[in-house]
Amino acid sequence: NIKVNFMLELLFKDLQQIKAIRKEAIEFSGMKFRGQGLKFIDGKPIWIQNGKPYYIFLLMKLSGRFMQHPAILNEISNIIARIVDFSKVDKILTLETMGIHISTALSLRTKKPLAIAGKIKYYDEVTSWEPPHQIEVTKKTGYGVSKLYINDIFPEDKVMIFDSIISTGGSFSSLIKKLKEKQIKIVDAVAV
Repeated sequence: NIKVNFMLELLFKDLQQIKAIRKEAIEFSGMKFRGQGLKFIDGKPIWIQNGKPYYIFLLMKLSGRFMQHPAILNEISNIIARIVDFSKVDKILTLETMGIHISTALSLRTKKPLAIAGKIKYYDEVTSWEPPHQIEVTKKTGYGVSKLYINDIFPEDKVMIFDSIISTGGSFSSLIKKLKEKQIKIVDAVAV
């Protein structure tokens, strides 16, 4: 297929120019490692520099804060629409900020509403009002602990969770655990 070959060529070009950000791997902090460069520790890709372990965060065009190409967004949403049975999905849930661009394309393609797990808690400081069904998720990743807030997802909703990348798996794990506690059905979880 000419279209698929073109997409693969674009992605291959991008992959040849990938930059990375390295963040200290807190789960291994205080430990010293031999050698330099890429190592797999407990099945995770870790960068070793001067004996210290770092997570590798690849800055790809999929990460959301770089130029987004319509052809790539379209192709990714096409592929996800083919591998997920959206007849069983009520809503798409993505994480702020890196999943928003692709999940928006996916929402448009599948006609499924999009909810975003955001970093800000909605709360009115004057009246103390907050959305009654706001779900707070404590997200624990290799980069640290933070909070996410979800609105418009309710018990018995059937959701597909989406993010552009998985680094440590902490975001997905935290979301899945909290959604299950709230009796929200997880149909699928996808990352590019």
